[in-house]
Amino acid sequence: MKKIGIIIFILLSALMFVQAQTADEIIKKNLEIRGGDRLYSIGAVKFIGKLETAGKTYKLLFIKKMPDKIRFQVDMNGTQGVTVFTSDSGWIFDPSQGIYEPQKLTKQEILQKKPLISYLMVFFDDLLINYKSKSYKVSYIGKETINGKPAYKILIMLKDGTVITYYIDTKTFLDYHHKVLFTDLNVIFDIYLSKFAMVEGINVPLVIESKVKNQSMTKITIETIKINPKLNDKYFEMPKF
Repeated sequence: MKKIGIIIFILLSALMFVQAQTADEIIKKNLEIRGGDRLYSIGAVKFIGKLETAGKTYKLLFIKKMPDKIRFQVDMNGTQGVTVFTSDSGWIFDPSQGIYEPQKLTKQEILQKKPLISYLMVFFDDLLINYKSKSYKVSYIGKETINGKPAYKILIMLKDGTVITYYIDTKTFLDYHHKVLFTDLNVIFDIYLSKFAMVEGINVPLVIESKVKNQSMTKITIETIKINPKLNDKYFEMPKF
């Protein structure tokens, strides 16, 4: 019996080693094809595009300054709706929601809103970059075909309970689908990345679409993008009216 126990232990250890090795190899190829060393030098991103949601199309401005400053601005028929996050605070100005003066977001509102925008735009501050030094678990869990494309599945388990699965194309090694499970909300967001193009040495998805239960929620099309633009911190400061 002891010999059987030792054999099982050895087999399990070997399996875990192979899975870790496979995850490392897949992630390495993914990061290389997406920009290699250039990915590690991204300090800021700014893009202009359009946001399609609920049958309507709006102009969109997205700005991110690493590590945690975000400005998400939507132009609705000449009126701007702005949501901003910094490390542990945020504010909103959105006449479409009856918010006619900038106001601070509560901690609960930040917890609800920030992850949705962050994971939608996670490609620009990716969880796979320097993942070994982070405090979450990353593992390879097999293959699956999504939208006719065979993919490697990389599972990421965050401390807050959020579970994210990256689907990485077995041919191109680009991640074209992220499945995000918010365990506290019991909601799964499917994020689809497409129309990749090289921009300043970075392989960027120009179309990012999110779905819930196969129903389209948002579709973002990037029209112009700048990597590492010079940014003034006033973009993130709450104006006083």
